[in-house]
Amino acid sequence: MLCLECEDLKKQNKCLLNELHLERIVMKSENELGIRNLRNLNHRLQAAVKELKHKLNASQQSVAKYSKLAEEASLAQAEAEKDRAEAEAQEKLCQEQQEAVQLENVHLKEEIQQLKRKLTEMQQLLAQVEKSHFESQMKLERITMEREVIREEKRYLEHERNELKQKLKRTIEEISKCKEKDDKEMVLFMAAAL
Repeated sequence: MLCLECEDLKKQNKCLLNELHLERIVMKSENELGIRNLRNLNHRLQAAVKELKHKLNASQQSVAKYSKLAEEASLAQAEAEKDRAEAEAQEKLCQEQQEAVQLENVHLKEEIQQLKRKLTEMQQLLAQVEKSHFESQMKLERITMEREVIREEKRYLEHERNELKQKLKRTIEEISKCKEKDDKEMVLFMAAAL
């Protein structure tokens, strides 16, 4: 009976080991894939922010350039009255372009703010995934420790079973000796009675 229980325990232990191994592989793969995807997204977002900053810088340079053109137009108006109409048209054009650049600048700033918010969200998500990975690792270690405790209990039970077998064997031998002794005494008693 104990042998059957021992075999059952061995089978259960083997099944637990297999399940634990599979769970460890799945958890590790999922965590690594999630972290890799988040890092790739983070790199792409950082590249987009860098590109937007470059565009912003170019826009600011354009604004400076058009401001300079507007100043030159004003100087040309003071120098020659005949170029006045052309200078005014050029100044108007420069103002329109400056407004367009400023409007684009506002849009770029909004996009940068959105990207910064998205980057913050991704960083928070990455932190959550890393926390989840850490918790999974702790859970895995706890399961490993529990499995080791089960092994120790199994060894202890096997030791107890062996001791009980020895005690049972000694008890049977003692009972057998007592029975033989009782049988001899009964024979002697019967012989004496005859």
